[in-house]
Amino acid sequence: MPNRLAPRRARPGVLSRGSTALILGACGMLVAFLVFYATGLGSAELRTWVTDLTYVPISLASVVLGFGVCRSRSLGRRTRRAWWFITAAFACEAFANTAWFVIEAVLHTSPYPSLADLGYLAFFPLLLTGLMLTPVDRRSGGGRAKLMLDIVVTAVSVAMIMWYFVLGPTIAVAGAQPLAAAVSIAYPCGDLMAICGMAIVLMRGAVPASRQALRVLIAGMLVFVVADIAYAYEGLHNSFAGGNWPDLFWLTGNTLFAVSAYLQQRNAGPGADHEQEREATTDTRASGVTVVPYVTVAAAYVLVLVASRHTSLFPLGGLIIGAVVVTGAVVVRQLAALRENRALAVTDQLTAIPNRRMAQQRLADTVDRANATGRGAAVLLLDLDRFKEINDVIGHDAGDALLVAIAQRLDRVASGLGLAGRLGGDEFILVLDEVTGAEDAVRIARVLLGALSEPVVYGEHHLHTSASIGVALTGTAGSADELLQQADAAMFAAKRAGASRYEVYHPGLDVRAQEAELRHAIENDQLVLHYQPVVDLRTGATDGVEALVRWAHPKRGLLSPGAFIPLAEQSGLVVALGAWVLRRACTQSQGWRTDEVTVAVNVSATQLRRPGFVTEVTGILAETGFPADRLVLELTEHVLIHDDTVTLSKINALRGLGIRIAVDDFGTGYSNLSYLGLLPIDILKIDQSFVARIAGTGADRTVGEAVVNLGHALDLDLIAEGIETGDQLQILRDLGCRHGQGFRLARPMAAEQIAAHLAAQDTTAVASGVA
Repeated sequence: MPNRLAPRRARPGVLSRGSTALILGACGMLVAFLVFYATGLGSAELRTWVTDLTYVPISLASVVLGFGVCRSRSLGRRTRRAWWFITAAFACEAFANTAWFVIEAVLHTSPYPSLADLGYLAFFPLLLTGLMLTPVDRRSGGGRAKLMLDIVVTAVSVAMIMWYFVLGPTIAVAGAQPLAAAVSIAYPCGDLMAICGMAIVLMRGAVPASRQALRVLIAGMLVFVVADIAYAYEGLHNSFAGGNWPDLFWLTGNTLFAVSAYLQQRNAGPGADHEQEREATTDTRASGVTVVPYVTVAAAYVLVLVASRHTSLFPLGGLIIGAVVVTGAVVVRQLAALRENRALAVTDQLTAIPNRRMAQQRLADTVDRANATGRGAAVLLLDLDRFKEINDVIGHDAGDALLVAIAQRLDRVASGLGLAGRLGGDEFILVLDEVTGAEDAVRIARVLLGALSEPVVYGEHHLHTSASIGVALTGTAGSADELLQQADAAMFAAKRAGASRYEVYHPGLDVRAQEAELRHAIENDQLVLHYQPVVDLRTGATDGVEALVRWAHPKRGLLSPGAFIPLAEQSGLVVALGAWVLRRACTQSQGWRTDEVTVAVNVSATQLRRPGFVTEVTGILAETGFPADRLVLELTEHVLIHDDTVTLSKINALRGLGIRIAVDDFGTGYSNLSYLGLLPIDILKIDQSFVARIAGTGADRTVGEAVVNLGHALDLDLIAEGIETGDQLQILRDLGCRHGQGFRLARPMAAEQIAAHLAAQDTTAVASGVA
């Protein structure tokens, strides 16, 4: 995966050094001219000559750099197409500057209009076209209509101002020469095009790859237009000579044009994202208040008041003042409504913290700032553990209360450090604006885990939850989206490792690579089965085994299920994995010297809910010849407590074949006990958390005894999991628990070992061994 969050650089080699030399040269010439202008050296003729000459290399630098952008294959096609027009505009400007230097400084003439005017005037429509073609975020139909209205308002307001100060007076004094009059009028019209182009870019936004370059380009246009207006105003009221302050603005504008091309070229370096300029499904900036049209309206009305200051109050004066006041009130009301709408658009309605849109925009801005400054930033992605069980069993109101409380805690932790937001469901995000390294982000992750460890009180319930946190830092990705994907990969790694953990992203956590590796393992027999005996607690005999899958990883060694089962669940590979385990367990157990030992295989919710699961199980039994009455399928209780008629019908169909159904890890899923007796199950496996406390005193032992008694009352076979001590074993025997598993009885064994164990099994010897 490309490293696209590191500060981007141009192609190494000649292009990088040449581009840097060009931009440094252009900036150096601008600084030198500023010094020359400030010191007032030379005669008026020398100042004009130096000024005209300075334009030429600076404008040529913008053309060369712009051409480099157009040729860059690291940028998308739409961006390159826009920059062809922008570079053509730079070329027209360079042509005009060169022509004017020859006309005025070499030939010592100043015709009007001249060949240079052709280049200057062609600059505006080409630049406007390029700006219109720059890729932007996609807007809805309503958003596009509002944008068009904003553009119309801005254009008309600016046109009013231009008309009053420049265009109107120019027409009035244009004289009888049609060509000269047309050129004089065309210049302010071109400036109006430039202003409209600036407004369009500001209101539409830009894709991240072009945002920085376009901002500099707009700054150059703004300086350019100010110089044009000053030149026109000076021409109307006084005579204009080269080497004066408008030239400072024009030269600065030309230099900024070159800088914008350099920045765009730099952002086209290795790792630039071709897909960054794909249109987004939502406009992340559309919810903001676009102030450009309101500023221009205010300026236009101020101009109206100034222009009508000598008008009598009756009849027009009062009407003008009233119109201005009414329009101002409407504008203020609209701004207030927009601010309110923006708050609604970027705030999660349940938790009152920033929503996905606001969080993603903040992350994008943070990444851009980190790229520009070289400072580090980080994102923490949080997914609550076991939230679904709380939401389903205690109720949605309890789930909502938990989300609100968690959001408040996250917001307190984020205060002064960045932004906490809710992405949706039980997933939250924390954007850290500035970190010095992974240590800072890890420290915040630990603070978050501590803040989430306290229970949330909801009525009579104490809601306990924790979070799996993924941490990703700038410098390991190339865009905000990729950084979020890395945090997501780290978060799933933390979840696979257990509850209430954090994980910092590294390339080894890349989900797509892990999926491919796991798929390869399934298809190439890198998986192995170990079998843990299910022991009769009265006799010590092994009555059954549970198949436990392991991954014999060629580099990381033998991996336990916790290292890859969550990945299989997330990717959908659990279906293929589950089928492999069932087929291999049925095949291997056929060689054992016993016809009575049952084989238990775990089944995921994804497998069970998949169409054709019953047919798949039936086919594997027929293929391997394994008896259905010796097969036990283990399901977690959260799969069974939902009233899903399709799922229950599949379970009944499996039981109809003679297969037994076990509830695994009973007691960890907020089961509805009244509903448990109605489920089509045969075996209840008591979770090791109850077994661990059963040898204690007081409430812990009472709870454990209650669970055992519940199984007896429902006439279910009981298997106690995780028996590790002699006291636990004896208490379970006394309570009448028939079967058990755990290290105290037998550890998981490879297929060859379990086969030898069963062949050599002596009931009396084993019974004395576990006594």
